[in-house]
Amino acid sequence: MIIDNNIICFLSTIGHNNFFYPNEKKVIVKKGAYIEHLAYVGSKLAAIKVKSMYIVPLTIFNNNDINITEKNKTFVLWTDKANIAP
Repeated sequence: MIIDNNIICFLSTIGHNNFFYPNEKKVIVKKGAYIEHLAYVGSKLAAIKVKSMYIVPLTIFNNNDINITEKNKTFVLWTDKANIAP
């Protein structure tokens, strides 16, 4: 799905059993980005998969968190479910 507006998302961290969990670091996914909704459960947020070329940091963080210079790298991000509702 291609998004019509910029959306605020949270980065992922790997936790228990190597599952992805949202953390407190925020990014913007730019409008026009192709996102894929992931069927992850157990969170009030929705998980999406997006290429780094559409990601802009909102929180100051280091390159261990995200390396947006790799344009085709894919990341799992978390956003409010209303942002990706059909």
